Amino acid sequence: MKISDGFDARRLRPKSPRNWRLRLGAGFSALLATFGVLLAMAGTASLLGRAPALGK
Repeated sequence: MKISDGFDARRLRPKSPRNWRLRLGAGFSALLATFGVLLAMAGTASLLGRAPALGK
């Protein structure tokens, strides 16, 4: 049985692990961005006089 020319055994092997530092850095920066947006919303609400809506 002849193997076709389009066969590549390298495609069957698992890919190399991703860069976990980059993933952790991106997750941490997304968390900081979310926290910053929430702080900005709380600051805007307090400036507009709607602080009781935040639970105070």
